[in-house]
Amino acid sequence: MNTAQTSPKKIAWWPRFIILGYILFIAYIGNFVRMAMSSDVDLVSKDYYKQEIAYQQHINTVSQTKANNADIQVTLAEAAGQLVVAFPEFYEGQKVSGKINFFRPSNMKLDFETALNLNEARQQFIPVDKLESGRWKVRVSSEVNGKNYFTEQIITLK
Repeated sequence: MNTAQTSPKKIAWWPRFIILGYILFIAYIGNFVRMAMSSDVDLVSKDYYKQEIAYQQHINTVSQTKANNADIQVTLAEAAGQLVVAFPEFYEGQKVSGKINFFRPSNMKLDFETALNLNEARQQFIPVDKLESGRWKVRVSSEVNGKNYFTEQIITLK
């Protein structure tokens, strides 16, 4: 007679946990790759490389602006619901041309620009109701007597 008792076979669970861990890890990485591939990735502007080449000219324009105390002030008048672009005395009596560029770092589809149209007090008022809330870079490029001037200020709309 066989005195040895047959015991029920023990099931080893640890190999199943390892396989399940690998499957969950692969699912996590696959989901991460799917999310990365579906996100909208674009350069901050369409002609980014062209702008990069012209950067030294931009540096010279900014230096010229500071040297002539020609910095333009951009302030947000929340109570009036408008943005005030104020030109300093340097521009008084001068014919000023140029543009105001609204740059949204997080979404280039919201970028737009408008022409300079100053009143007698060397100011331009821009309604902010068409601007989405968030961070904006307001870039003012102006030309006086054949010389270029540039000012950039950051505003945050709530």
